[in-house]
Amino acid sequence: MEQLPKNDPLLVLRVLPELLLLHKIVRHFVVFIVCYLTATTIFCLYVLATVRGLWDLFWSQYSLLTFGSVIGFSCYFVAFWKGFKFLELRRRVFADYWALTSLGEESFQKIKKLSKSANIFTVGTILASIATSSTCMPWVGDEYDIMFPVRVYTDYFGERAVPLLVPFYLAMYCTGFVMIATGFIFVHFALHLKFQFFLLNRRLDGLQTEPLVNDFSYQNRVKEELTCCIEYHQKLLKVAKEMNEIVYYPIFIVVSSGIICSVCLIFYMKTFENSIVRGTAMAISGGLITFGFGFTGQLMENESGRLFDTSVMLPWHLWCLSNRKLYHIFLTKSQYHVSFSSSGIINLNHTLFISLYRKVTSIFSFLMNVSNKNST
Repeated sequence: MEQLPKNDPLLVLRVLPELLLLHKIVRHFVVFIVCYLTATTIFCLYVLATVRGLWDLFWSQYSLLTFGSVIGFSCYFVAFWKGFKFLELRRRVFADYWALTSLGEESFQKIKKLSKSANIFTVGTILASIATSSTCMPWVGDEYDIMFPVRVYTDYFGERAVPLLVPFYLAMYCTGFVMIATGFIFVHFALHLKFQFFLLNRRLDGLQTEPLVNDFSYQNRVKEELTCCIEYHQKLLKVAKEMNEIVYYPIFIVVSSGIICSVCLIFYMKTFENSIVRGTAMAISGGLITFGFGFTGQLMENESGRLFDTSVMLPWHLWCLSNRKLYHIFLTKSQYHVSFSSSGIINLNHTLFISLYRKVTSIFSFLMNVSNKNST
């Protein structure tokens, strides 16, 4: 595994993705689970197609597991499709990042304060994922009724189905681990990018102090600082653009799967008994992951957008003509804030929650109207 820096305040966020993608034993186990789930899916589809019909997956008690599997496979796919690109980008850009302690202890303490909240959120998400995976275990006794692979293996193999069901239940924990690890890759990278914009803002704040003597040395210092800030700002914008290109399609895939799975979760909790504990755990876990994406993206937008507010407060009227030209260049560039989105439809900021709520309620209302008409 890659050596973790001692001053990284987000070690918890960083360890899980590296454990998934870089640890050979863990990676091989995940690949085994993916192969097992793929074979199980093919077998179940064959049985369902020949015995009951594929539409039974969508309109029966198996719908939650079906679409839960869709989002699970999406996370497996995204983790191994884009995860290594994230790690490659991180290795390349983190070496050029400003040290988090470069602007003094006060700035670093503010970074550590946010990092502490992020680490608490990380631990909460991990515990929620473990709880959700645990509720899918055969504690309640209804797994035969709502999990089609359990029914198929039990009916076809009887008592000999136990060796086949053990990997299925282990896959619950593995899928939860992959889902949160995939999310943590983005959150860790985005928060560090947010920290760099914070340091850039703090460095610009240093130019707000008016000098006692407006001499040649002061103008040179302003020129050096503005040139450094302009160059570094362009580097950060380039990193953000590369990052958005990596998450462009995964955002659409995972969020779309999550919307359908949320609708199925509502139907499941509304229809079946003994669904409160399992459904609540899944809702909390999914809500925390969604919150992590949306809140981190919003923090990134806010910090990058604050550059313009910081720039307009600078004492540009004291600067020489060449420095004013540099200031005008930076002022123009700082109007563009960083945001992460997919096709402009799904944005990773506070609008994500509103968008998901509207889409889930719209689909749920439509399906309820269709079912009511069919029943009449």
